[in-house]
Parts: sequence; structure tokens; C-alpha cells
Amino acid sequence: MNTQEFLDYAEDRCREHGTRLTTIRRQVLEHIVEQPGYSKAYDVLEALRPETASLTPPTIYRALEFLEAEGLVHRLEVVNGYVACQQHDHTHETLFIICPCCGKVAEARGDTYAAFFKGILVDNGFGAVPQHLEVKAYCNECQATGATCVHENMAPHRHHHGHDH
Repeated sequence: MNTQEFLDYAEDRCREHGTRLTTIRRQVLEHIVEQPGYSKAYDVLEALRPETASLTPPTIYRALEFLEAEGLVHRLEVVNGYVACQQHDHTHETLFIICPCCGKVAEARGDTYAAFFKGILVDNGFGAVPQHLEVKAYCNECQATGATCVHENMAPHRHHHGHDH
């Protein structure tokens, strides 16, 4: 689904839920959809501020909370970032695999991985597999190119501009 199709889908989804994809919400969603990896709230703010100088962090966070509640973006707690939802059927567990080096995110679902993690959880005295599971792992490209962050155990994420918010 390209960016315009995703935004059209988002408009329809909001209309079905009796909510509205306001201009700011749409701009935030468009920025996140167009990123190859995850985005942090301050990345979104910096990207949109030239168009709308009056934007503030609370405005961005409110838009992100709305988009998350609508199932259009996911908040990735392990990196404190956001990614567009690529699989709109939320009836299954979703595994997010996040490269801490380049920021690549894969969204995967399936009974195989859910059964695997359920076994690990049960064996160690924990409950059910959560709906949303996150794993940090270096992608093949970062490993193959010997990316600096792999060797130095750092995560300079290419869309990260020095903010840890």
C-alpha cells in the first residue's frame, strides 16, 4: 500500500469510527508512513515544523496517541518510536523486529512465532504471549556491512537527530 492509499484507508477508518483525521493528524501519519524505519516524536516535530511553525510537542503526542488508538500506528516501546501499521487485522499477536542500528522495522504475525514465545513464557513461569511483542536484532545489512553501531553496541538510528525523548 503506497502512502496515498494508506492515507485514504486512514480517512475511511476514522470515518467508520466517527472520528476525524485532522490536518495535523494526517501530516503526522504521512511522515511516519513515508519513513523506512521508525520515527520518534521529535523527529516528526522537526520534520513538520517548517510547514507549521506553531507545532508543539504536546500537539504531536496527541496526534500520535490518536493514530495509535485508531490502529494506524504502533508505539514501539523498546525504541520509544512509532511505525505505521502494515497489517490492519489486529486479531493476532504481532511481532516487531527492530534493528537498533539502521532503524528498520519488520511487522510479523503467525502462529509459529506465537507458539514459540508461548513455550518460552510458560517454561519460565509467565502468562500468555502479549498482543504486541518487540525484539531488537541487527538486520542482515547492518551485520554484513559491519556497521559501526554493531561493533560499538550503539544505536545511532539514521532518523534520530540526537533526541532521546
